[in-house]
Amino acid sequence: MLLSGASGDGPLSSQCTVSREGTPLGSPLRKKLSDCEEELAKKVDKKQRSEKAAFNHVEQDLFADVRKRSLENDDSRNPMWTALALAIFGISSTAAKSRPASKLIYPYSLFALVWLWLTCMFLLYTAVVTPATISFHWLDAECDSVPTLYFDCVLDAFFLCDIFYSFSLGVIFRGKYYDDRMWVAKHYIMGSFAFDILTSIPVSFVELTVANACAGGNNPAAGIDSSQLRFIRAMKPLKWFKLARIFKLQQASNVMSMVCDFFGFEPRHQRLSLLGLRVLGLIHLGGCIVWLVKVLTTSEASVDSFLNDFADHEGEFVDLSTLSGKLSAYCVCTYFVTTIFSTVGFGDISANSR
Repeated sequence: MLLSGASGDGPLSSQCTVSREGTPLGSPLRKKLSDCEEELAKKVDKKQRSEKAAFNHVEQDLFADVRKRSLENDDSRNPMWTALALAIFGISSTAAKSRPASKLIYPYSLFALVWLWLTCMFLLYTAVVTPATISFHWLDAECDSVPTLYFDCVLDAFFLCDIFYSFSLGVIFRGKYYDDRMWVAKHYIMGSFAFDILTSIPVSFVELTVANACAGGNNPAAGIDSSQLRFIRAMKPLKWFKLARIFKLQQASNVMSMVCDFFGFEPRHQRLSLLGLRVLGLIHLGGCIVWLVKVLTTSEASVDSFLNDFADHEGEFVDLSTLSGKLSAYCVCTYFVTTIFSTVGFGDISANSR
């Protein structure tokens, strides 16, 4: 019987053509035949593996090309969604004169500008309302909810969503635009992420739960148990962290400058308006802080007697649990702060001329 190598294997095939008949098992010719067969098998196996690797490489390239064409066809089949993503979020795979290509929400897109405007409005609300609710409702009972509770829940939910939104917003850093999600996430975590987490603790959700428990319990007069009271008192100081949102008001000043530029206000008028707003904000914040310090450092009886000394009519009692009583306390505190800021004293010191 003849053993022939695979066709096309050249000299090796011709060398392996040996007759097995009459060849002893231990002869050198039989050993040479075995070595030749092993070498031929290795060569055939190597050739097959090379052909398979080449086929897999071509298959991968073909698959990638088909996927790319499929995505392009999807964009062409859904022009409405592509146009909406570009018009609202600024997301597009192609660049234009006024914007770069972006895989994330572009900072100057319509959605980002509306979100920035809402953020500034809510920050202004926080600067005005939050200090007053913290200071002048500090002595309220646990079941007495602040008038702005429901809107405060909306604000807390908005600022929690703002944390997730920041991970999907492209960043312009040192004149260069970044839309890589990993880079944006790292930049945000290394930057203001901890501050946003600290100032977005949803204390109003706890207050709403307590208010519902007080209003819907089987025995509202009995209130809530001692463990819940301890938890509420422990959560109450966390309201102070909301005041830290005021440090983000720089965004509001930037938006106000943009609005003034849009309506054509002169820069000196812009600076004067911002100065006036800052002074009013300091007086408001100072008045709230004065009252909070008064409440935390003295007894309730001392607070009541202090406020009754400023009553409009002699013998009139000011009830701090009512809205009029809180307004009276606010007027006293803002008068105190305004007098300190704008005069040299309270009348006991006066200027003399020689």
